[in-house]
Amino acid sequence: MDSYTLRRYEDVLGAGRSTLVSVWLPSSEAQLKRFLKSDSLHMLLAFAEHTRKYALDVIDAFASSPVTPLPTTPP
Repeated sequence: MDSYTLRRYEDVLGAGRSTLVSVWLPSSEAQLKRFLKSDSLHMLLAFAEHTRKYALDVIDAFASSPVTPLPTTPP
């Protein structure tokens, strides 16, 4: 699996690979030892931590945004 990221260049968003090597998961017990020594595990854990921090930022943004009233008539 290749990992990509979006980056802003002024008003343009561009996508590019964020890693030089592909991330992979073991599909057998025999591959597990090689997986544990590979960069894939580190990259997956780093991605999980990034996602956790991003989720906290989103929660903080919603918590600090003003409450909007619900409409009294159906749309």
